Amino acid sequence: MIESSRFVNGCLAPSIPCVTEGDIEVAERILGLRFDEPRRSILRSNESFDVQACPGSGKTTLLVAKLAILARKWPHVCRGMCVISHTNVARREIETKLAGTGVDQRLLNYPHFVGTIHGFVNQFLALSFLRSEGYLVEMIDDDAHGDFSARLLHTHNAYATARNFLSRKEANTPDRTIRGLRYEGPSLTLSSAAGALPCGPDSASYRILAEIKRTVVAKGIWRFDDMFAWAEKLLAEFPQVCELVRWRFPAVFLDESQDTSELQAGLLEKVFPASACELRQRFGDSNQAIYDTGQAEASTDRFPAHGFRSVTDSQRFGSSIARLANPVAPAPPEPELCGNGPRPLS
Repeated sequence: MIESSRFVNGCLAPSIPCVTEGDIEVAERILGLRFDEPRRSILRSNESFDVQACPGSGKTTLLVAKLAILARKWPHVCRGMCVISHTNVARREIETKLAGTGVDQRLLNYPHFVGTIHGFVNQFLALSFLRSEGYLVEMIDDDAHGDFSARLLHTHNAYATARNFLSRKEANTPDRTIRGLRYEGPSLTLSSAAGALPCGPDSASYRILAEIKRTVVAKGIWRFDDMFAWAEKLLAEFPQVCELVRWRFPAVFLDESQDTSELQAGLLEKVFPASACELRQRFGDSNQAIYDTGQAEASTDRFPAHGFRSVTDSQRFGSSIARLANPVAPAPPEPELCGNGPRPLS
């Protein structure tokens, strides 16, 4: 069912509900806290911007408050809010805090999505396309993929040549190359999380690695990064999918945005660019960025973008720690970091 535009009193109603002061007061009572004016301004706004929040500033609580308010007023049956985190830990924190608001079951079910970036890519982009192309999907797991690939390298006589060849050609060990073997980009070319592959697709080593990869995926075993490659291929062949996904999710929230890798940022920028979303708000702290081995920091649609909002008062530490931390931060907070917490430096 496709939803038509909503009219209230003869006027076209906005897709995303407005947050009022009354809504914020209800959220404060439920959460047992008070929001200051900078935070209230973020809650009220339906503009797209980034929120740069310092440690201990209640960033996740602020996001949960906004989600809870919008969930209670959400007018759509087939369109939802999309809440993307970068780790299962961050996702569980959001879900746990939502449970205390009374809207968790409403928000954690259709038409909304609350999950990791990998879960979003799998569910809405990669898996349906991959299966439509006739591929088997038994599991998506880097370790299982790596273990199976390594067994091929070490136990099949047919791969003795591969072991010897890669030992001579690879800067990394053959095991590391095989364990990191993944697809990349819409052309599904091979790369490795352990480093660059030797030579190009016409080389003997590439053909050997491609045969190993084909054997693994025939068993339905994939790496997480493979799903991003399939998603990229989908968007390259059917760019209208981006518009459909944006229609499906008029409100998009991204948590822990400082941990977005370039691989993730490139895809998210295609699907949810700020300029094309009805509402996109990203939350994070660029001074707390953590990347897995082999990940590159995002250069596409970097966080925080120009015009970001700052939340720089922390309840985690006191003023003396704030004075020490402010000048050594990779990106000094603006305005200056303020410590309102219980643990002053003695």
